[in-house]
Amino acid sequence: MDPTSTFNAMLEAYANSDHEEAREHATNLMDWLLKGGFPPRFFLAAKSQSVFELSTNFAEQASAEVCRRILRDDNFGPDETGGEYCDPEPSGPCHPSELIRNQCDLP
Repeated sequence: MDPTSTFNAMLEAYANSDHEEAREHATNLMDWLLKGGFPPRFFLAAKSQSVFELSTNFAEQASAEVCRRILRDDNFGPDETGGEYCDPEPSGPCHPSELIRNQCDLP
């Protein structure tokens, strides 16, 4: 699997309101991450045109959160509850995959 391509395809499907395809990509990417697969690559560009690659841990947490939001978004709109999708206070130090697996209720 190419998690970066899958993440990009998921975002494109979401932007095009293709709910089924976005959820399929989100499910595939979450399965990949939960099995220990590497996360998509994330880059941040500042207005100065400097580009920075974000850490693997940050990329794993960010991509998992985007997947969770897409999988839970029945109306494909903003979260109207204003609530968190994950426990904001993990019970102890753990690897990001443990945050994905244990701190969030996946569908």
